[in-house]
Amino acid sequence: MIFFSALITGILVTSVGALPLGLVNLSVLDSSHKKGYREGMQIAHGAAITEVFFGLTAILTGLYIQRLFEENPSLNYIIISIIGIVGIIFILKKKKSIGDAENNFPGFWKGIFLNLISIQVLLFWVVAIAFLYSHNKFNYAPAFVITFLIGIWAGKMGVLLIYARMSRIILSKSDLLAKNINRIIGVVLLATSLINILK
Repeated sequence: MIFFSALITGILVTSVGALPLGLVNLSVLDSSHKKGYREGMQIAHGAAITEVFFGLTAILTGLYIQRLFEENPSLNYIIISIIGIVGIIFILKKKKSIGDAENNFPGFWKGIFLNLISIQVLLFWVVAIAFLYSHNKFNYAPAFVITFLIGIWAGKMGVLLIYARMSRIILSKSDLLAKNINRIIGVVLLATSLINILK
């Protein structure tokens, strides 16, 4: 029963963080629509592995990471700058250039990259693990942790599977989104950077 609880908790918490439209979700939508379901799911696999890594990092070093960011404001600015620069690149690149770049950047690695630069995902897991632990919904027994991590992977893949399957419906009904998805990704990145600067 405890393992079932760990699995369901991992799936539910991941789904809450993964459902809102973000970088990875937009990329899965775009790739699934333009290149097919398989390409979209390759991005999903890369993103899911990164999500598990973030979850494990938060479990093992959550308190240290929180202190690191609090005590080193410069680290925040470096990460924010990287996110902003990548956002500007997405906005300024021509459509053809972006397509060429994507051909040279396999979907699996694209998924890893897009989730890695979303530092807010790591911070989400730090907060989520702390919340679960404080409410007695998490323990550090190895079997529980492993099952929880499987839940993270399943939750992320489940949400992105829905996005991949619905890509044609969503993008066919939103011509603006379909034509400007790379710019939208860039704007999301730039907005994330600016919001963090203001904070």
